[in-house]
Amino acid sequence: MKKIAFFIMLSVLCMSIGAQTDIPFIPENDYHPSFAGCRITPDSINFYPQNPTDVISFVYVTKRSPNDVFNSAKQWVAKTFKEYKNVVQMEDINSHSIVLKGNIRQKQYNNTKSYYYTTLYFTSTIECKGNKFRIKMEDFSVEEKGSVLGYPTSRTMTFREIHELINGTLVKSNEYKKFLKHVIEDSKESVAVLFNSLSSAMDTVDDF
Repeated sequence: MKKIAFFIMLSVLCMSIGAQTDIPFIPENDYHPSFAGCRITPDSINFYPQNPTDVISFVYVTKRSPNDVFNSAKQWVAKTFKEYKNVVQMEDINSHSIVLKGNIRQKQYNNTKSYYYTTLYFTSTIECKGNKFRIKMEDFSVEEKGSVLGYPTSRTMTFREIHELINGTLVKSNEYKKFLKHVIEDSKESVAVLFNSLSSAMDTVDDF
């Protein structure tokens, strides 16, 4: 029975990758945030192949002390993610640094036969030193979940693997390839939003 179930799921996965019809995928919510006046825009973000390492890092200058910036970063993490202790992998008050593993839910795309939504996973390192702080994001992966003809599908891909699906022969559906391109653009937006939100929180004086 386990072998039968395995082959059924394998068939569904292969169908979802390679045998889809070209029915357009429509975003459930096509809202795009405004990046007017923001230092980091989606165009500032590059993944594989333009950025083979998928490491994205920006340095900011601040007038605040490292301790204040560090505390603001901790507050941002606590407000942005549900469980602070589950997200934070390392916290060092002496070096004013935090390493966290987070994720952000992205758009859902539908057509008459299937739907997909993605969650972007990442590791972020926050470091505060002197009159500067650095935010670095890396170890990106995209978890895709959905349904094809009523059968659930799920897989996790790196941006390199997404790029290979778009440019390879395994995927036959042009519409699905367009969806994968949208996933990359959505991920650039998500990363830009996170950089701007975190850097703004770290550089904002909130005394009372």
